[in-house]
Amino acid sequence: MGNVILNDWTDPPPAKPERPRVRPMVRARYDAAVVDDDNRRHWANADSLSARQANSTVVRERLRNHARYEVANNCYARGMVNTLADVTVGYGPNVTFAWQKDHTAAQREALREVGRLFKSWCDEVDLWGKLWTMRVAKCQDGEAFAIMRTNPLLSAVELDLQLVEAEQVTDGYMSVDTLDPKKVDGIETDDLGNPVLYRVLTEHPGDGAPFDHDVIEVPASQNIHWFRRDRPGQLRGIPEITPALPLFSQLRRLTLATLTAAETAADIAALIESTITPDEDDAQTEPFETIEINRGLMTTLPDGYKMSQLRAEHPTTTYEMFKTQILMEAGRCIGFPKLLSLMDASGYNYSSGRLDKQGSDRSIDIDRYWCELHVLRKIWDAWFSEALLMPGYLPAAVEAGMEVKPKWLWHQLGHVDRQKEAAGATTELENQTTTLAIECGRNGEDWVEVLEQRAAELSLMRELGLSGSSVAQPQEGESDELDGDNGENEEAAATGVGVGN
Repeated sequence: MGNVILNDWTDPPPAKPERPRVRPMVRARYDAAVVDDDNRRHWANADSLSARQANSTVVRERLRNHARYEVANNCYARGMVNTLADVTVGYGPNVTFAWQKDHTAAQREALREVGRLFKSWCDEVDLWGKLWTMRVAKCQDGEAFAIMRTNPLLSAVELDLQLVEAEQVTDGYMSVDTLDPKKVDGIETDDLGNPVLYRVLTEHPGDGAPFDHDVIEVPASQNIHWFRRDRPGQLRGIPEITPALPLFSQLRRLTLATLTAAETAADIAALIESTITPDEDDAQTEPFETIEINRGLMTTLPDGYKMSQLRAEHPTTTYEMFKTQILMEAGRCIGFPKLLSLMDASGYNYSSGRLDKQGSDRSIDIDRYWCELHVLRKIWDAWFSEALLMPGYLPAAVEAGMEVKPKWLWHQLGHVDRQKEAAGATTELENQTTTLAIECGRNGEDWVEVLEQRAAELSLMRELGLSGSSVAQPQEGESDELDGDNGENEEAAATGVGVGN
């Protein structure tokens, strides 16, 4: 043993304090975080890339090309994308304006006139058709771009939308991802990550034109960028059907393989097999030799030969089941239930169909909200600003500084039993738990226009002498006019709905 050096004093060293007993710590584990042979291969491609690097220029280009190919060649992929745009946009929302209690009759009429002018402009520039195309691009390409530009060919407000594809928004030909955190493939941001500038190619890079495309700089206030932001810091979108792309390719491969097997079984009428050994057969046939067979022929075979046919086993009994499961899985990435993915309601009753579709209806409502926030609000602000600069175009009450806030009325699919739906709406109107604006808005209609149209119909029916329970006859001493309070009471009597204060 080595020498032990003690202190100068003769007292023994102090005893070490006794450590408190600590209960052993139980460490829980996540199976998905364990790196073993079972998990290593499954998560071999998992990474820690940022949203910017994960959605790099090369990655987005490949995903766009693959998604466009599948949509162009796969009926189910094309149908899902089109149906998503149909149910989200359709023929576009109706625009109306909320009336305030202090609004005068002139101000209310001014709001309605603004709505008519905006609708006229929407039809002239085909706004809802362009919005439908943008919704398709958002699902297929991952993002949709529209530049607000001046079109001198328009009759009134010269604002127009120019749609551009995702690959046109870039820093130029052969652009690469830079390390500048404020620049992401054609988009320049401020310190908070808000886009301030977009660089757009004047020509599509796939047009075959020379490589030195001109690049224009578009301020963020004049550009619309619609995409789904899945991660913080994400500035460019990827196709919404990205998780379904391998499934769509598997579906096409299965269909082609099944068709090939069925065709092969149908093309080969019969197989001739010999049980004679080569030594016993002096005149054996050549392998894979083909023999023509006449229709309706009966024949005999030499000794030692037998004939058999290929069994047509394709498609197998699991073929339809496999396709159904693949399509159900593919539809989930865009919020589609089985009913919309297959466009087949044969296995549903009406109640189960409505229940299965509630999740997708909620997704559509959320998508419409983001459309209003990022697309329609920007378009409205630009149109209204341009309209205010045109003397005499808008009503005088609006030009005087009246606040105008639009409300978008999207068409909702009604109940199959209209009587039950109407009874429920009537009860809620009587209980003051809903409004006529809400009920008309479910059909994308303006409640004022509905009342005016109904009043005109009732007036014409009385002029023509038509009678019935649906036509309210004016009481003695009442005016035959349908404006003011009399018109409201008459409408209420005709519809069976009380008019609230």
